[in-house]
Amino acid sequence: MVDFLNYFVELAYLDRKPVRTCGERIYVIIKKWNLLQKMLQYLPYRSNPMKKKGFIFLIIIIILLTAPSYFLFFSSISEKRYNKIMSYVITRSLTDKSENFYDKVVAIRDFVHENVLSIHGYHNRLATCAIEKLIYGIGWCDQQARVFMQLARSIGITSRLLFLQSASGASPHSIAEVLAPDKKWIIVDPAYKLDLVNKNGNFATQSDIKEDLSIIADNKRVKLRAEYEKRWADPSYLAVYCNLPTYVITKEGVRFDFLRFIPLRLIRPIVYIINERYLNKIKPEMKDIYEFKMTKARTYHLLGYYKKSEKLYKDVIMNSRSLSVIRRVEYYRAILLKDQKRYEDAYLYITGIISKDKDNPYMPYLRGQRAQILEKMGKTKEAEEDLMSVEYDLQV
Repeated sequence: MVDFLNYFVELAYLDRKPVRTCGERIYVIIKKWNLLQKMLQYLPYRSNPMKKKGFIFLIIIIILLTAPSYFLFFSSISEKRYNKIMSYVITRSLTDKSENFYDKVVAIRDFVHENVLSIHGYHNRLATCAIEKLIYGIGWCDQQARVFMQLARSIGITSRLLFLQSASGASPHSIAEVLAPDKKWIIVDPAYKLDLVNKNGNFATQSDIKEDLSIIADNKRVKLRAEYEKRWADPSYLAVYCNLPTYVITKEGVRFDFLRFIPLRLIRPIVYIINERYLNKIKPEMKDIYEFKMTKARTYHLLGYYKKSEKLYKDVIMNSRSLSVIRRVEYYRAILLKDQKRYEDAYLYITGIISKDKDNPYMPYLRGQRAQILEKMGKTKEAEEDLMSVEYDLQV
């Protein structure tokens, strides 16, 4: 009985602590559920009516104690709160297996590079909310950098947005910088996915590039692109990476991740419920049912519910009358097949899209994805041919 009282006191204490972030709220819910399960083993009420009444009374007390966290599910979920919750789960799924800080940065950068694309002709909301950009998949370089920053922040990585400056004062490109463990600001370019490394083999800073412009000029991807776009062979253009930039905003990484010791498989079902509630909230605002289904499928995809996602993707592709929606979903499904490591299926699927839809604005990105898949399949020559067909576009 002493243990039972200790669990009860601990349960009550949880609601006396201030809860500032969504991560802390989810942690409190999981902690309370575990305590409740431990308490129930001390209540064999079936054999005693008085114990049964005591059990009912206890449940009422627990409901009252857990009300603040319970409102996470029943109060209105703002886009800002939803963004933070989804960003955290997505970033955890990307980085949980990363061995060090730099692997995490690269994993987030590469994810943003292939999930937020610069495609003309599609609506692009100017305000940058990471989850909105990841669902609809459209954004320019500054928005790609902001999405990277929001994801990085959720796991404690501090970053800042830079508008690069040319000699004339114009800003041709935007990137992010990340505060590394050695307190140096290293360059991260989600739009072009460039691995910029200094002579010591470390991620380059602006100072490193100012001292040695070959860090960019000798980058393999830059050299290949320079054969088709001459500015990438022009030192005055490459100098935008070391000219004094305009610092737009800094995002401090969260100081403490209350959920980092909780397995993602326990967090994901809770976020799934939150996701369903948010989708139901925005559903009346969406006129096209298949655009809503696309949105729903995409959130399932981002949360790792691949079977649910693929089923909805197929439904949209078969039944939607909007060519722009179909094209977008076809690209998402190609990414989904690759995420599941179904490389043969992904290769055949992308090849089918490329052969039937020559005017598809996603064409260069589809070829880029096919090139990655061919490399996974050991077909490096065919992969090179795909990249050559898009002139080694750095955005692909």
